Amino acid sequence: MRTVLCAEGPVEPQSALTEYLVEHPPTVADPVHLVFGMRRSAPVMPATSETSFTVGSFLPGRGLRDVASLRYHRCSYSEICRALGDGSFAPDVLIACATTPDSSGARSLGGVNGYLDLAVAASTTIVIEEVPWLPRVPGATQIPHADQVVPSHIQDTDEQPHFSAAFDETDLAVARHILALIPAAPRLALGIGRVSDALAHELTGRGDVDILTGVVTDAVRAMHAAGTLSSERVRAMSVVGSPDLLRWASGSGVVELLPSTNIHEPSWLARHHRFVSVLGAIQIDSAGNVNSERIGEKSVSGRGGAPDFALGGHLSPGGLSIVALHSTDRHGRSRLVPEIDDPSIASTWVDVVVTEKGAALLSGLDAEDRSSALSGIF
Repeated sequence: MRTVLCAEGPVEPQSALTEYLVEHPPTVADPVHLVFGMRRSAPVMPATSETSFTVGSFLPGRGLRDVASLRYHRCSYSEICRALGDGSFAPDVLIACATTPDSSGARSLGGVNGYLDLAVAASTTIVIEEVPWLPRVPGATQIPHADQVVPSHIQDTDEQPHFSAAFDETDLAVARHILALIPAAPRLALGIGRVSDALAHELTGRGDVDILTGVVTDAVRAMHAAGTLSSERVRAMSVVGSPDLLRWASGSGVVELLPSTNIHEPSWLARHHRFVSVLGAIQIDSAGNVNSERIGEKSVSGRGGAPDFALGGHLSPGGLSIVALHSTDRHGRSRLVPEIDDPSIASTWVDVVVTEKGAALLSGLDAEDRSSALSGIF
């Protein structure tokens, strides 16, 4: 089985993926397993049988919703790093978008690091989709040598897929309850989504926030512009958004990208005092266990960095692990359920659950009191 890792970042490979699969087609004798990270746009797939070509993802999302028989590789980012390090996940081919070469011939993945330093080292073949306009954000993964380079058709005027819609009054109500919990001079990990964007808005002008997070979005840039940050330093795994956001991250001197061996390692995060993680969820059960992956039997997202950030916040001196969500889903059904099997985040790592109705502080409570506290905010 030939394993091909398609590395998503601020832009997502398509031309290189198509050309590689045409030149090296999957066959029954040489089957291909194609693995995606967090794909936001729908990839074009070859027309072939499942006996020769299968697709998996660490973070099944909207870009892969129409892929039949998608295999969910259920790993957090720290677990992906360990698998790459010990060889239990060893991609034969890495396909990624990258910049033009610098004077030494090295390319940059532009706006992403994460586990890709390890993936570059582990891959036998590297296929690059060259994006001439892609800026180099400090700390992004470097590609010293590419085995194949394919021109990209992606333009800096193309619309990039958005993570979420604009926040509303319910999101702002959740954010205001979170705001009351955040200590002075926090190191803050913001998740992706409307509540996190609303919280960034509510933190405007605070002036004491240090960002230590997974993804830099437009919300983080707005925090910097609004005087929310305590220093000219934003540490993250990646930058994902418009070309304008990437150019800001590249040229501002503010953003530094880090590998997941740091930014998704709970023990490293916990060494930062007052590290506060704010994470989204689909459901919470009466014990405080979190489902952030499934709607019914369908996987709609992955674990990503959520377990790593939750544990880091829980263990940090003066820190917090906060899970935030609306009290009901779009059908009006409560998001508090009796029990979650195989949770995304264990209840023992969750300090506070927040909805628009208030905050339930769970740390130190027994099972009965946790259930009672949660019932009060759903």
